[in-house]
Amino acid sequence: MMKLRMDRFVDSPAGSIGVVVIVVFVSELLIMLLVEDLFHPPFRPSVSALFWYFIDPVLVSALAGLTLYFTILRPMKKEQAKFKSILDTLSEGVALNEVVMDAGGEMIDYRILEVNPAFHSTADFVQDGAVEGQLATRLYGMNPETIRAFWSAHRNSVVEMESEMVSPISGRYFSVRTSPFFRGKFVTSFRDITERKRGEVALYESEGRLRQLYASLQTAREEERRRLARELHDDLGQRVTALRMDLDWVESRLPVTTPLLPAKMANVSVQIDDLTDSIRRLIEDMRPGMLDVLGLVAAVEDYVDKFVARTGIGCELITGGDEIKVNDEIGIGIFRIVQEALNNVQKYAQATRASVRLQQSSDQITLTVEDNGVGLPKTTDEGLAGFGVRGMNERVAIMGGRFSITSPPDHGVRIEAVIPT
Repeated sequence: MMKLRMDRFVDSPAGSIGVVVIVVFVSELLIMLLVEDLFHPPFRPSVSALFWYFIDPVLVSALAGLTLYFTILRPMKKEQAKFKSILDTLSEGVALNEVVMDAGGEMIDYRILEVNPAFHSTADFVQDGAVEGQLATRLYGMNPETIRAFWSAHRNSVVEMESEMVSPISGRYFSVRTSPFFRGKFVTSFRDITERKRGEVALYESEGRLRQLYASLQTAREEERRRLARELHDDLGQRVTALRMDLDWVESRLPVTTPLLPAKMANVSVQIDDLTDSIRRLIEDMRPGMLDVLGLVAAVEDYVDKFVARTGIGCELITGGDEIKVNDEIGIGIFRIVQEALNNVQKYAQATRASVRLQQSSDQITLTVEDNGVGLPKTTDEGLAGFGVRGMNERVAIMGGRFSITSPPDHGVRIEAVIPT
């Protein structure tokens, strides 16, 4: 402790001036003795001469000390007092620290030299008692691994570093800013961010609950679509089929003497065929039956073929050749993403070509949809604000995957979804 105080005194402005005064005194004394010895040999100083030899160095060193005091130390003390008053008014806790090195020049700890008043009230993770002079491993409970990581991250840094820590006493969160090292010293400041972190946690939990709600709604919607598709097929489809059979029966028994009736019957027959096609398309939109029967690849391939026939936009499906086996939730999720992506191509892309790529690895499925259209609007937020894109993003998030949408200049849009299996 005594050595620490001496080192701090020598490093201080007052200690530096004291060292300068001592050096000036000794140098002046040696110079005068040397001059006397050279010009008045042999050296036999009288009592008055010895007195003068000591008075002159004292006067010179005193003059040097006063000069340094009024030109350097006094203005520096004023600046220090001003700086300290600013530190004392800060709401953030601030600490001046000194690095403690081992024999190999590696940091093994650091010592807290000085703190401002707000440090005691802000940094509630510090136990009661004196702070100045304590080691970080004792005051903060830092272990050697943390110290080494801290040294490795900060030793060559020239900018302020920021990190977070949690109080083991109160559980409060603190933002810790660390200045770059300078002559083995650095400054740390502590700001209480507990309310912000609590808000972030609450927002995260709220987003989680909303995502669960969205997932439940999506599941309920798909179940309702499945039920309606089944009812349309089993009830309305059967009724239309029965109607067509009755119409054929009536048409076969029409009298030949009524020439207008066959034309009318043919018109009704065409309308029944159109109604049957509409019901079939509605059923497929609600729930692709091929997905349940033949699997994901066949369902997407069928949808791509119908997209090409309906829109005239060239589109190809690229797969690894093998059937992609997934559960019902992932299968319908991927199919709906393909639906929405190609729907956007038709509505907004002004594209002539598009592609759908499905690839499965050992632990994930990658879906990529690309087109050669006009791309996203210049303002990315505007492009990402559509409900269709948001819906795709949420579907992927529900399945625990990653979603991205990019639009290189003049290269259309690329949508990628990576979904774990």
